[in-house]
Amino acid sequence: MSKFYGKVGFVKTTETSPGVWMPSETEKLYYGDITRLDRRWDQPTEVNDHLTLSEEINLLADTYILDNLSYIKWVEIHGVKWKVKTITPAYPRIKLTIGEEYNADEGETSSTT
Repeated sequence: MSKFYGKVGFVKTTETSPGVWMPSETEKLYYGDITRLDRRWDQPTEVNDHLTLSEEINLLADTYILDNLSYIKWVEIHGVKWKVKTITPAYPRIKLTIGEEYNADEGETSSTT
C-alpha cells in the first residue's frame, strides 16, 4: 500500500447571472492511501488506445469532502487528472475508484483553496 497526497477536484454548477449556469471547479489537497493499483489499455473505436486506471484511493475525510461528495469529479495522480468512477463513504475515510483521464469541458474555471 502506498501513500497518497494530492489534489481532488470538485465541480459545481453555479448561477453566474440570472438564468446562466456555469461549472465552477475547486481543488483541495488530501492525504490518503492507494490500496489498489491496476492499469489497462482500452481499445476504443478511435485510432489511439486509452489508458484506464482502476486504482482505489482511501482519503482521510474532512467536513468539506463529506458535504461535497456528489461534486467530486477527478483526482490528480502524477500530474494527470483522472475521473472518479465510484465514491464510497466509509467514515472516517472516503474510498475513490479512479477511471480514465479527465478532460474538463470548455468554460470551466479553476480556483484553489
